[in-house]
Amino acid sequence: MTMRYEDLPDVLTIPEMAKFLQIGITKAYEMSHWRGFPAIRIGRAIRVPKKALLEWLEQQSKQEEPRLTAIRVR
Repeated sequence: MTMRYEDLPDVLTIPEMAKFLQIGITKAYEMSHWRGFPAIRIGRAIRVPKKALLEWLEQQSKQEEPRLTAIRVR
């Protein structure tokens, strides 16, 4: 089931963000360490403000060279 933006809490946990973006939790944690990603660390907890996430996604869609991830083919 897809999560709607309106139904999200104002501050997301990494699993909530992963579910919303329909990505794996491992990738979501990796993203939280990217430079410029709007993650907030509170002790060991990582949180992502909903509004900042949406703004970051819009910014990424406007970049000429989006961040690419190599895919290994076996």
